[in-house]
Amino acid sequence: MRYYFSQAVSGIEVKAPLSIVLAAIAVAEGFYTSLIWGFLALFAIDLLTGVLKSYKNGVPITSKRLRESVIKLGGYMFLITALIIASKYEATFAPVVKGVYIYFMLTEFKSIIENVEEMGVKVPQIVKSLINLRLKFHGGEDKAEDKKPDSRRKGGK
Repeated sequence: MRYYFSQAVSGIEVKAPLSIVLAAIAVAEGFYTSLIWGFLALFAIDLLTGVLKSYKNGVPITSKRLRESVIKLGGYMFLITALIIASKYEATFAPVVKGVYIYFMLTEFKSIIENVEEMGVKVPQIVKSLINLRLKFHGGEDKAEDKKPDSRRKGGK
């Protein structure tokens, strides 16, 4: 873990200002819409609830698992950026960009719900049903475990 931390902070005097400048340019140019901030907030909450769930369940929080989250975020951002660039040149991509944002946000929200449920918080079935319905509408598929009754968690904890 120390190695990765040292790699992350090496050259921080260049990385931090460069990141701030590039982010400011993207915001000033209106490159990312306001939906990106909602998506990033949900991603951060998902990451936090995942870490808390791991802590509560005694699962070690490793640099490999955290790195996978960063890679996932990088993939999301790469796809969103590519779609935004495409929509700048072809207007018919604009609804696709919004649909991808919504799908990613619903996916993160569903993950948050799963994390808090595993920590013992009761989530109303209507909330879970609405998320699953919206994900289905936006092209997502329910996992087989989502169709089973919630009996697998009763009495186990």
